[in-house]
Amino acid sequence: MRLIGRPIKHSAFTLIEMVISMAILILTSQLLVATVGVLQKAIKVTQQQQNTINWHISTIQLDQFLADAYFTHHQDQDGSKITFRKPDTNQSGEEAETVYYLKRMKNEMVVVSQLDGYMPLLGKLKQLQLDYQRPFVQIDTTFTDQSRYQHEVFLEEQDEQAKKRRLKPIKHSAVALLNAILILTLISVVLVGVTHSYQQQQQSYRYLLNHYQAKTLYELTLASQSKTDLKGIKATTGESKILRKQHQIKVTLKNGYQKQFEIKNITGKK
Repeated sequence: MRLIGRPIKHSAFTLIEMVISMAILILTSQLLVATVGVLQKAIKVTQQQQNTINWHISTIQLDQFLADAYFTHHQDQDGSKITFRKPDTNQSGEEAETVYYLKRMKNEMVVVSQLDGYMPLLGKLKQLQLDYQRPFVQIDTTFTDQSRYQHEVFLEEQDEQAKKRRLKPIKHSAVALLNAILILTLISVVLVGVTHSYQQQQQSYRYLLNHYQAKTLYELTLASQSKTDLKGIKATTGESKILRKQHQIKVTLKNGYQKQFEIKNITGKK
């Protein structure tokens, strides 16, 4: 049997269209992969910078907190821990000493007191190693992104701390002397700056005055140069000279200041 009628047309992509589509898809995929890679690197760099900032802040806080403390014990079993004492006052206002522990708690480096006080210093830690090499506490930390930082904190033992307290008045006098020297230095710098500014103002004033006097002589000479025998004029502030060949008027003040003015038309003899 034979069917007679119009042929049925089916729409489809040509080979060239398929190749172009595949090329666009490949380029888009590569751009997407490159963008994701750049974004991951940016996130990693940002996290490292944040870790660096947090690390420096925590070390500064720890240095300040341990300024008047002294070392008592180092424990390396069941997690590193540094024990130290710090002068304090009890509830009745009497002088006393409080025991503190520098250690790791979960993923943080913290300072804990015997009274259950808690001061977090650093977070997102993968590993924390504490060691004491007189008179420094050595801190070795590794963050969760594998970045590693090391620091040494000055922490004396009790005997050295007692000597330090005896020397404290002498140190206070030395600090006061250094502060006085620093203040005098700052005052000297300010005076030098003021003097320099005054000298610059004086130079500007002299320059403007010389320019004004020279300009006045130039205008007087220019107004009088129509006379055939005029070679220049003299005044109390200085003198002027007409240089006809150069088409200039040269002005010389009594203080030595000189300036030449260009003129287009000169009348009189050349």
